[in-house]
Amino acid sequence: GMLLLNQLRFSGYRSFRGLLPMPGRDEPPNELPLRRLTLIIGKNGAGKSQAARLLHQVLGSLREPGNPLFVSQVGGRVMANEDKDNFFDLNPVAHPVEVSLKWQLDGVPGSLGFVISKHQVTDDHLSVFSWRLAQGGDVAQGAEGQDEPLPWAAEPWATVLAELQRLGARSEALQGTRRRLTRTYRPPNTRTLRPPLGIDGENAPDWLARSPTLLDRTREWMAEHLPPTNFDLDTSQGELRLIERLHGGPLNLADAAEGVQHVLPVITLLCARASEPPAQRVDSIEQPELHLHDAMHGALADLLLDAVGLGASAPVTDVGQRLLVETHSEGVLLRVRRRIAEGKVNPDDVGLCYVDRDDRGSTLRPIKIDHKGDLSWWPYGVFLERLEDAKAIAVARRSR
Repeated sequence: GMLLLNQLRFSGYRSFRGLLPMPGRDEPPNELPLRRLTLIIGKNGAGKSQAARLLHQVLGSLREPGNPLFVSQVGGRVMANEDKDNFFDLNPVAHPVEVSLKWQLDGVPGSLGFVISKHQVTDDHLSVFSWRLAQGGDVAQGAEGQDEPLPWAAEPWATVLAELQRLGARSEALQGTRRRLTRTYRPPNTRTLRPPLGIDGENAPDWLARSPTLLDRTREWMAEHLPPTNFDLDTSQGELRLIERLHGGPLNLADAAEGVQHVLPVITLLCARASEPPAQRVDSIEQPELHLHDAMHGALADLLLDAVGLGASAPVTDVGQRLLVETHSEGVLLRVRRRIAEGKVNPDDVGLCYVDRDDRGSTLRPIKIDHKGDLSWWPYGVFLERLEDAKAIAVARRSR
């Protein structure tokens, strides 16, 4: 089937503000639109990474067949201790965690919602306070104290679960801390499936060694935008090495500049997505611009668009491929807005969210982009630091 994730709403998760459950109250207030490309912006420590990680946490909990979501009292597999802690360790008060994931499956809307109460957390698991599944006109729901499991074995829920599991298995989550390259790697076993890239990008060399097409595309992008980076794979000694070709002789890429090492997993993932047939998945990348000069951020934004079929080539029909990007880069956002204003990207395919935090916790609000690239609203002070410094320089010059 065709599964299109549309939206994730939540409250009470980690640093995000929680609400006391009330009958008839509206959905959780923090709305993360899941478009083909969704950018998440905000200041340090606001909670940007948490929003993208929550989506992968929900999908990951569904990966093993027969294990209901976060449910303990109805016989399902419980979350690991580290996942349990991740739900509440920054939650300032004992508000419950509410989550609502929405999708369309073959054009029919569906959703999964659940509430986890902090007072029900024990040393080894979380307990679900209530849950609700919907697919078209079919609805199933349960509350605390009921022994009925989530009905994953019955239709239409079995189909829904299978599609969510497939989507989760195809997805990658690349976090902001990337692993440094090592001098040698074991050549990949091409008779096995390609491993996940890893949250720190540790398997980027394996991906490159398995696909000459991906290697060429990644190498070309880096040679063009990160000169003089021009690397190749060397297996002459029975080990895999990433070697940069320089005028002074070959250099192991493990000894290359910090920026090259941090960006290699990002470019590998994006080039893989741009060169492979589109598929239903939701990838996320935290700070793809890390260690990159500002001049490269525009080209990086174009590659983000290419990765989801929104680039310079003919746009690919939406088949459910999603990319969440947490970024501090003004250049990335400006380039995306420019492509929309030029008519090359449909604004409906791009989501933008701002995460803020105060003494009561974090909040997440969508910002709409229209067909001219203009924004529906903008948080005060964001990306204005350079303007403030320029004003300060002008004032200082006049006073001398």
